[in-house]
Amino acid sequence: MERAQDQNAQIVLVGDSKQISAINSGDHHGRLQQFELAQTAHMTEVKRQKFYDKDGNQLRPERGDNLDNAVNRYAVEMAQDLKIGDFKSAFEKLEQAGQITEFSDRQERLDYVAQRYVEHNDQQNITVITATNRDRKDAVEQIRELQKEHGQIGQRDFTVNVNDPVATSGVFRRLATSYAVGNFVSLGKDIGELKAGSVLRIADIDRANNQLVFDYSDPANRLKFEYSNTDKIAELSTSAETGTISLKQNGASLAQFQQVETNFSEGEKVMFLKNDNTEYGKANGIKNGVQGYIQEINESGIARIKLENGKEIEQQLEGAYLTNGQAITINKSQGISVERALVLTPAEGVGDLLNSKSGYTALTRHEKEVEVITDNKEELLEAVSRNAEKTSTLDYMDKAEMQELQCRVRESRQEQEPQNELTEIAERVSEGGEQEPDNKQQLTDRDQEPSEKTAISKDEQEQELELSK
Repeated sequence: MERAQDQNAQIVLVGDSKQISAINSGDHHGRLQQFELAQTAHMTEVKRQKFYDKDGNQLRPERGDNLDNAVNRYAVEMAQDLKIGDFKSAFEKLEQAGQITEFSDRQERLDYVAQRYVEHNDQQNITVITATNRDRKDAVEQIRELQKEHGQIGQRDFTVNVNDPVATSGVFRRLATSYAVGNFVSLGKDIGELKAGSVLRIADIDRANNQLVFDYSDPANRLKFEYSNTDKIAELSTSAETGTISLKQNGASLAQFQQVETNFSEGEKVMFLKNDNTEYGKANGIKNGVQGYIQEINESGIARIKLENGKEIEQQLEGAYLTNGQAITINKSQGISVERALVLTPAEGVGDLLNSKSGYTALTRHEKEVEVITDNKEELLEAVSRNAEKTSTLDYMDKAEMQELQCRVRESRQEQEPQNELTEIAERVSEGGEQEPDNKQQLTDRDQEPSEKTAISKDEQEQELELSK
């Protein structure tokens, strides 16, 4: 913000305040709009959801296509309802279309989701979205077994330990209670003799001094997982056998993860869990959330994966930031689009994970179809209709402070108006719609005789006056 102020520049924020807020920083984007602290332009046209006929052809109302032929009209219209926060109307449309299915038994829900996923027989265009990680893992296991039965993925499982990020954010990264012995941390910056990118196993936790303790003597405690390199031993410049990292000073630069035993098969959909900032990763577009499909796995555990961008890479599965891609959590689904979404979320047992923001996110990832599988549709509607409580510093300002801030914002906008008019005139000039004024004559010489002004219109005189101001 200070850099923008120094350069007299504008900052443009783009986002959807109805989706899940950032973990670290609160709902600033929504609050700026709520308290009218920023000029706001609303993009109301829905681009993700599209109309399709029974043959799978996209219908375009702008070219006169008859939308009565759309087989997924509910999917578009319910997304429009959610855009304005009308969950009740959205659920009514889902129910009328037969797209809400209830099972009180959890195993029956998992069986049903797996059956629907495999029936689609096109894993590139279908994804299961869950509220909890437990449901995600169990759904993946159920789907994989059924995929094997139908020959959609290979029969052989390759079992490896992959790196699964542990959700630790904000101030909690600086607290020893947020870490566990046996987990790994990745260094985001140089810390003493340890280089950025080093990955170390936590040997002990010194809670009294709020420190992590590491044992360097065992190479297994010094890992460096590179997407393009099968050598996983990090080169440490220190000769010490043990070391510590102060969480108060360095916790914000640490990323924690645990190793999880995971099965992969040829033909399976997978998802990356971390940006690969190596040259190899950048060149191939390996980023957090990118999906791919395993083409083959050799005896060394190296998989050939075709990414969604069409590129093929070789990936050492052991120690990779990778997971099965048949199902993802609601949080992970932000930003993705999928032709068909199966939303698996019970109303009970999910705590505060369901609210208006998570509900909106889960129910608007589809382009063509969406189906909800739950235990109780009435209770689910009540859960996703709840407002998500996420505070920011603006929520704690008293009325007088807020009014003073709003007044300053309005004054700032008024000061910018002449500059905005100059910009508009400059744009018209560049488009050839108006002659560029001679600043020396038209903007500074106000002592000309009236006869010299006869060819200038009243509007042009008003523009000159504003420019001089």
